[in-house]
Amino acid sequence: MTTSSPVPDNQLLRLFRFAHRQQENFTTESFAHVLQYLLVLEPDRAAAFLNWLTGSDFFCHGYRDQCSVRTQFRTKQHGIPDVLIEGKDFDVVLEVKLDGSLGAIQAQAYLDALRGRGQQRRRLVALLGSTPANKLPDDPVLKTATWGALGVELRKASASSNSEVVHHLIDQFIGLLNHLHLMPLQVRSGLSEELHAHREWASANPDKPSIFKKRISSIDRLRTMEHTDRLRNLLLQMDSVLTRTPGVDRHRFDSGPYSKEPWIGFNLNDMAYFFFVSLNSPETVLLQRFRGSVDPKAFDGSIGDLERDSKGVVRWRAKLDLLDPAEAFFDVDEAKQQQCLEAFFQRAFAFGSRLPS
Repeated sequence: MTTSSPVPDNQLLRLFRFAHRQQENFTTESFAHVLQYLLVLEPDRAAAFLNWLTGSDFFCHGYRDQCSVRTQFRTKQHGIPDVLIEGKDFDVVLEVKLDGSLGAIQAQAYLDALRGRGQQRRRLVALLGSTPANKLPDDPVLKTATWGALGVELRKASASSNSEVVHHLIDQFIGLLNHLHLMPLQVRSGLSEELHAHREWASANPDKPSIFKKRISSIDRLRTMEHTDRLRNLLLQMDSVLTRTPGVDRHRFDSGPYSKEPWIGFNLNDMAYFFFVSLNSPETVLLQRFRGSVDPKAFDGSIGDLERDSKGVVRWRAKLDLLDPAEAFFDVDEAKQQQCLEAFFQRAFAFGSRLPS
């Protein structure tokens, strides 16, 4: 199947399009799925993560043999908590909101339900998209956490894991959190600071187009979007590089807000390459050879790296870190910035073009 994304598809985002009015349930089930695999494949990392999430030491040696994760668990008197984690001598209930709308009455009902189950060690975790909008019960059993902080902790678990399954599942789930604007955007320069402001503006104005919500096919569209001037200037510099480089016969502006790695940039020579900016790390400019699979045996590792997608296709990509002190990209004038981009692109494009399929 042909796709305009320069990175492998995120299956959660494909399925999320059909989760009409069930976004919270979909996110909950996706998280529970990741957690179940983490418990089986990386029990020690799962224990550390769950101790962080619950603010407890419940998950220590011996917990994993009698630990289960259930969704939509029904209580007789207090409704249906989103997730129940049961252990030999503890109960943990997760109540999920994609915003901060958990109410005190609902929280108290689940605290009562936990008390009724009789375990001395128990936790109610309010997993929220933002700071609680209401005052919640003052109870040591209750702990609040945000999806953004949870995503950061999951990334730590993935980084220390050797399991490709764990890497894949967490990457897919982080992609979903990014799509829902629940992950924090690291501020590393004026560029990412601006995009952080744009994301806040987009959340406050859901009726207006945003680079995080809508596929963009023209740089001029950014003129109508708040807090995108620096990004637009960078993209215009990239566009100028492409118009002057031999071998780039056609280039078309495009974006992929729903990709595993959200991006904005250019499709070159009818999807032979993509030259783009990562929206999760906007100080990173990438060139990716997209059409066809690269022969790994012909790659000497001197420029860029290889990635294999779920279908076995091997793709090459090179990255330019605009924060590299050797480049000093944000400390020089516009002409030298464009020279930096041009030097990177021409060197990487020449190398990528020589790699045999």
